Amino acid sequence: MANDTAVRRLDLGYLVRPASETGGPGPRVEPVLAYLVRHERGLILFDTGIGAADPETEAHYRPRRRALPDALAAAGAALADVSLVVNCHLHFDHCGGNPLLAGAPILVQDVELATARGGDYTFDELLHFPGATYEELAGETEIWPGVHIIPTPATPTAISPWPSAGPTAR
Repeated sequence: MANDTAVRRLDLGYLVRPASETGGPGPRVEPVLAYLVRHERGLILFDTGIGAADPETEAHYRPRRRALPDALAAAGAALADVSLVVNCHLHFDHCGGNPLLAGAPILVQDVELATARGGDYTFDELLHFPGATYEELAGETEIWPGVHIIPTPATPTAISPWPSAGPTAR
């Protein structure tokens, strides 16, 4: 693994999870984050932010978006620089920018992709769009030297650019 591998967190906005989903007494503001992994082979973008949703979902979660191109620019990158996309799962707040990256391989766990394709899980336009290129993973996979995709119980996928230790992005 190259010594210059780095991970940068990107702020892509937030949503407001209603009290009915928090298990607490009130609503909770939740950040929507992505992670940009700089590796000697290129840039990996882990999650892509909040996509367009129907009026009911918009009213339910009250999302505030930061445009993916703007977040990438703040990190010194552009959409065209992204070599791979990894989605932890395919809900609208994690795969919303995927259509902007048409043609880039999108890595996702096979079980997650099958669930999303089964319907009533995400917005079809965020899953099926011209240039969508999915590569299915089955469990832990080293996608590039030193970069491991790790399925976790809390979220379907986490990414770690460290062989055995270090933080994982969820």
